[in-house]
Amino acid sequence: MLTAPACLFAEPLTVVQTWQSPNEIKAFNVLETRFSESNLTITTLQPSAASLDGSEAIKGLANGLAETPTLISLSNEELRQWYDLRQLHSLTQIAQEQNWAERIPPEILETVTHRGQIIAAPISVHTSNWVWANKQLVDATGIDYQASWNDLLTMLQAIADSDLTPIAHDGSSDQDLLIFETIYLADFGAPKYTELFDQLNQTALRNAEDDFNAVLTKMAQLKPFIQRLDENAGWHEAIAMLTANTAGLVIQGDWAHGELARQGRIANQHYYCTAFPGEHDALSLRVDAIAALNARSQPMTPEQRRALNVVMDTDAQYFFNNYKGGLPAISGTGLESISECLQFAVQRKQQALSAGNLVPSLSQGMAVRDVIRREIAAVIHTFMTSDQAPIDAADELQKRMKYAAYLIN
Repeated sequence: MLTAPACLFAEPLTVVQTWQSPNEIKAFNVLETRFSESNLTITTLQPSAASLDGSEAIKGLANGLAETPTLISLSNEELRQWYDLRQLHSLTQIAQEQNWAERIPPEILETVTHRGQIIAAPISVHTSNWVWANKQLVDATGIDYQASWNDLLTMLQAIADSDLTPIAHDGSSDQDLLIFETIYLADFGAPKYTELFDQLNQTALRNAEDDFNAVLTKMAQLKPFIQRLDENAGWHEAIAMLTANTAGLVIQGDWAHGELARQGRIANQHYYCTAFPGEHDALSLRVDAIAALNARSQPMTPEQRRALNVVMDTDAQYFFNNYKGGLPAISGTGLESISECLQFAVQRKQQALSAGNLVPSLSQGMAVRDVIRREIAAVIHTFMTSDQAPIDAADELQKRMKYAAYLIN
């Protein structure tokens, strides 16, 4: 009697993810193809923000997915929350079997480790605080915007005088927070940032208002140069203004590299990728990871295991990140050789790591708990979309953060 292979009876696998830009969709298509080659049938779910907001919403989403094997894309603080709610499998045994400790740099593996357990498979390493500049428009000004804050403002004014958009902005509060994070790191460096936005240190918070005011004052100086798109626009639409030669700069994470590459743009030929001008060159980290749902405390399914094998395949990570714009979590893929920007990203990361200047990205959910991050983002967004004075916004930000720190400590 012939017996069909078990894989022919595999259950469909649900993958919950929020990648929506054109380059991110191409990146996910790489995984879908690899899943199919592993005899996995995939259903994709893109959840609303509300369905990921709070313990009850998370449990509701998880319970709704409990009947099928499910993977979910999450980052640092989200991962911890889902694991603490007992909605994720530990992947420690798989990690040990596959020797992740030797394949993944320790600073990356740490982002998916919680309470002594490895709780997700890291797939993509990003850094948030970058400037993407249209080479043609910037070169036409003859100004080196990296030299100083004043040079940056002078260059932005020159672009504005040409009736072009100096800075394209996707309209979101996350973009506002990313700009705040970028300026704070450039001006005040990693140690202060870590105390405030990772540790919520009470002493640091008591002394933070002047620094907040300084950053917000600079953001106020940027306001006249920013064209905000509709809040429902994707970040890639700001990049489209850059590639259309209608905008000079975008302040965005290195995922922008993936969209620029998708449009056939080449670093240092069509655009520049640089650090933000400032005294410090700290780097803020985001790691995309994929976890296995465990909504009903059942053993991990064979489908989940096979899918995680795909996620941790070296070639899969290479081609996924070729479109995604970041670097593979797995060491030694050589992806950085395809782009001068990726080479610079590796250089910046190594320098930041050696100097102790690699920090979790506040804007990308890698630092404080998400409920606190949203409070911070709300203050910054209100400031950027109103005529509120920097000192008033700084005072409100300090008060909200102190109250949040009091509640959780």
